[in-house]
Amino acid sequence: MNTTTRSHPVLEEQAADSLDESIAAARRVQHLSAIVASRLTNPDQLKPNALAKAVVKALYEIHPHIRLDDGLELATLVETPPDTVSTRRTIEHVVDDACTHLTEWGRFETPRQKTPQTEVAAALGADITREADGESNVDS
Repeated sequence: MNTTTRSHPVLEEQAADSLDESIAAARRVQHLSAIVASRLTNPDQLKPNALAKAVVKALYEIHPHIRLDDGLELATLVETPPDTVSTRRTIEHVVDDACTHLTEWGRFETPRQKTPQTEVAAALGADITREADGESNVDS
């Protein structure tokens, strides 16, 4: 018996979006790790816990989406890798963990910009809502 499998465009689109998001996240971690590493002076001399705090502080200083309260929260949330991990890997691990939290908190999302089309759509939506509630849009 032959069965035909059909691809589902919605599933393929979701998979592509997921792949794009994971690539963007990996690039973000690599980019931020390199910047953080260049800003730290003598990171090899720091103990892992102190290094993790220094990485979070550097992230707060360089990234415009990280608020002060985010930095303070991240300082307590990020996981410190074991002592046996290299300094470079420790920095990458802490940056990855911090970026995971920031993504969950919506800090990397770009706000939607208002365009004339979105303003008109919002106004029409408000008018439709008023009409549905029984209010009239016409002056008496």
